[in-house]
Amino acid sequence: MTYIEFLEKIDPLQAELISALNRTFTEDLGMTRKIRYKIPFYDYGSWICYLNPIKISHVDLCFMDGKALAKTFPILDMKQRKMVSSIRLDTRQDIPAEVSIIVKEAIHMKNNTH
Repeated sequence: MTYIEFLEKIDPLQAELISALNRTFTEDLGMTRKIRYKIPFYDYGSWICYLNPIKISHVDLCFMDGKALAKTFPILDMKQRKMVSSIRLDTRQDIPAEVSIIVKEAIHMKNNTH
């Protein structure tokens, strides 16, 4: 599945939100995108995060090393998971400013552990 095929299969509002996040991740932060498990994952040397459409009006931004990030950013939810944390984004609202800050911190943490 390609990125375009993925966008075509989800709700248009989710596709719009994911496209905006994709631009931020790839153009502003220099991350690479790859479809894995039928959803977009974003890498910066290694897996950083992924976008998962939930229901009709939400997208979960999930962080691979979320346990460490959740200590600094209480907005992240562990949801009974051991490693991954996420923030649920509403397709009807603007992207919270802290999203870019959290992603930058995730990249920084990943680069300092490898």
